[in-house]
Amino acid sequence: MDESEENLREALLDLARAQQRERSARQESEAVLAGLRGISAAQTTAAIYAQLFEALRPVIGFQDALVLAPDGDPMRVISATIDGDFDDWDLGRLLERSTQRGALAVFDARQVPDLCGPGADHISLLIAPLDLTVGTGALVMTHRQVGFFGGPQAAILQRLIPLLTQAVFASESRELEAQRRIASIARFPDENPQPVLRVASDGQILYQNQAARALLGEDLLPEIRERLVAALQAYRPVSSQPMALNERMFQAAIAPFPDSGYVNLYLTDVTARHQVEDQLRRASRRMAALIGNQQAAVLLEDEHRDIVLTNQSFCDLFGIPAPPSTLLGTSCVDAAAQSSHLFAVPDAFEARVDELLAAQRTCVGEEMEMADGRIVERDYVPIELDGSAAGHLWQYRDVTERHRQQRQLQEALRTAEQANRAKSDFLARMSHDIRTPLNAIIGMSELTLDTPLSEEQRAYLRSVHTNSQALLYLINDVLDLSRIESGQLVFSRVPFYIRDLVEDLCEGFSVQAANRGIAIIGQIHRRVPARVLGDPNRLRQILANLIGNAVKYTDTGAVRLDVQLLARTS
Repeated sequence: MDESEENLREALLDLARAQQRERSARQESEAVLAGLRGISAAQTTAAIYAQLFEALRPVIGFQDALVLAPDGDPMRVISATIDGDFDDWDLGRLLERSTQRGALAVFDARQVPDLCGPGADHISLLIAPLDLTVGTGALVMTHRQVGFFGGPQAAILQRLIPLLTQAVFASESRELEAQRRIASIARFPDENPQPVLRVASDGQILYQNQAARALLGEDLLPEIRERLVAALQAYRPVSSQPMALNERMFQAAIAPFPDSGYVNLYLTDVTARHQVEDQLRRASRRMAALIGNQQAAVLLEDEHRDIVLTNQSFCDLFGIPAPPSTLLGTSCVDAAAQSSHLFAVPDAFEARVDELLAAQRTCVGEEMEMADGRIVERDYVPIELDGSAAGHLWQYRDVTERHRQQRQLQEALRTAEQANRAKSDFLARMSHDIRTPLNAIIGMSELTLDTPLSEEQRAYLRSVHTNSQALLYLINDVLDLSRIESGQLVFSRVPFYIRDLVEDLCEGFSVQAANRGIAIIGQIHRRVPARVLGDPNRLRQILANLIGNAVKYTDTGAVRLDVQLLARTS
C-alpha cells in the first residue's frame, strides 16, 4: 500500500470515528427523549422524577439516584430511588459542587473529606445541576463500583441538562410552579456559569444571572425577544435550538409558562463543539472530494454494511446508472448480490466477500476476472474503533491494460531470449569454422620455424605465428562472451609456468611495440613460484587486452609487465 493509500485510510478512519460519535450522541438524545415523553403524563412530583430516572438509567447506567432542592438546611431530598435519611451525606456540598462546576464525576466519594460517611457503599458519584421551580438543585447518581463514573458519562449528562430542565418544568403542576417561582425569583444562582434569564410576555427581562447579563447586557436583542414571546404565546417548548450571540454559538432551551406569563431561557455555550463539528463537516467534504477524484473505485461501508462514501469510478466500474450521492445509506449486501453477475464466477465473488468480512483481515492486490474479460484488482481494509468493527473500505482497480502490457513484455522477453540463443549458436559455429584453418596456420608455422630459415624469414614467420595465436585468443573471447550470456563460463584450475606465459605475451606484442618505437618489458620477481595453479587461457586473455591497450596508447618509453607475489594459498 503506497503513501497516498495510507493517508486515505487514516482520513477514512478519522471520518468513521466522527460519524460514530455523532451517531452515539444522536442515539443518546433520542433514547432520553423517548423516556421523557412519559413525564408529561405524570401527576405527582414523585412520578415526574421516577420517570426521569427511568429515562436516564439506560444511558448513564447508574444504580441509584436522588434529586436535591436548595430549600432547607440540610438540603431537601425531593426524590430518590434509595431509602434512608442521608445523615452521612453532606447534601449541601453536593449541591455546591453541581452549581459551581456543572456535570461532575467523583471517582471515589470516600476519598473526598466530609462528602459522605466512611460506611457509605455508594462510592462513585455523578453530579449535575438541575434547574427546578425553586431554584437550581442537583441531580446525583450513584454506583457501588469505584470509578464507575468518569468523563464520558459527565459529558453525556452535561449535554442532556437542557432536555431534563425543560421536561421537569413542563410537567410540574402549573399552580405549584407559579407559587414557587414567585417565591424563588431571587434564588436563581448567579454562580451558574451558563446564562439563565426569565422574560415576561411583553418582552421585559424579569431576571437574569451574571452570565446572562455579561452576555446580553441589560436589554435583549429584538430577534431573541420575538422568539421568546412567540414561544410563550404558542406554548411551544424548544428543547434544542442553536442561537448565535456575540460571535459564540449557544444551545438554547426555552421553557414557556403561559399561566404565569413568562418564559425561561437556558443557554449552553457550545462554541467549541460547534467548531469541532464544523471542522468535521469540512473534513467530510474534503474526504468526499478526495474519494471522488480517485481513479480507483472506492466504497466505504459502516459496520452495518450501509454505504457511507463512494465515487463515480465505482459507479462506472460496476455499471451503476446513478450518481454516487444516491447510493449513500443503501445496503451493500443487496448491491453485492445484484453486481455478482458482472464477474466470471458470480458465486465465487459473493463467497469471497463473505470470507473477507468474516476474517476481518486486510487483503491487498487480489485479482478477479469479470464476465466481459476485464481484470479487476481489489483491496479490502477493515476499519476498527476501540477494538470493535466500525466499517469496511473496498477499493477496486481495472488492471486489464497492465495485464496486456505484462503479456507483451513476456512475449518480447521470449523473443529476445530466442534471438540470443540464435546468436550464440551462430558464434559457436562461426568460431569452429574459423579455428579449423587457423589451427592449421599455427601448426604449419610452428613446423616451419623448426626448419633452416634466414633471420628475416624467421622473424616474419614468428610474427605470423604470434598473430595467429592472438587471433585464436580473440575468437575464444567471442565464445567466452556467449558462454557468459548463457551462464556457462567455467574457469579451469591447472598448473602452468608463469614465466612461459609472460614471455609469450611479450614476444607476441614485440613487433607491434617496435613499430610504435617503444619497448615492452616483462619482469617476474624472485618470490613468484615457477609453477602456479589457475586458468592460463583466461589469464592470457586478460593480460593480452591490458598489454594491447597499453601498447596502443603509449607513444614513448616502454610498456612494463610486472609480476609480484601478493599471497600464497598452497
